[in-house]
Amino acid sequence: MIRKTILPGDPGTKQLTEKYGKDLVCVRYRYDAVKRMRYKTAEVVLDRKPWKPDSGRIPGNKMIKIRIGKFETTLQALVESYGGKRTGEYNIWRVSFKAIKELGLEKRIIKDKREYNKPGYEKLKKQMLK
Repeated sequence: MIRKTILPGDPGTKQLTEKYGKDLVCVRYRYDAVKRMRYKTAEVVLDRKPWKPDSGRIPGNKMIKIRIGKFETTLQALVESYGGKRTGEYNIWRVSFKAIKELGLEKRIIKDKREYNKPGYEKLKKQMLK
């Protein structure tokens, strides 16, 4: 159990601050009740490199909307087996991005509301409702 975390320069960190300087992040005191031991640990920076966040990356567990036709029952069952759910919207399903990648359904992703009204969408909707 960690009972105390102290920052560089605070009492109890003098020797470690002299040893590691700016690389010392913090000092922790851990206690093991079973072994009746106290451990003094230091968190130290080992490496510094420039880093640029990958803002275009989509997490695998993010739920994404895709379009699946009313009569594509096999695909609907497959998407359902991957945890996909039908939404209340016409031919729209929500499924994890990981499942979309595994099933190769990237072209069916709905990027924004305007895609609901693609040319021919209303005609297709009428045909399927017959």
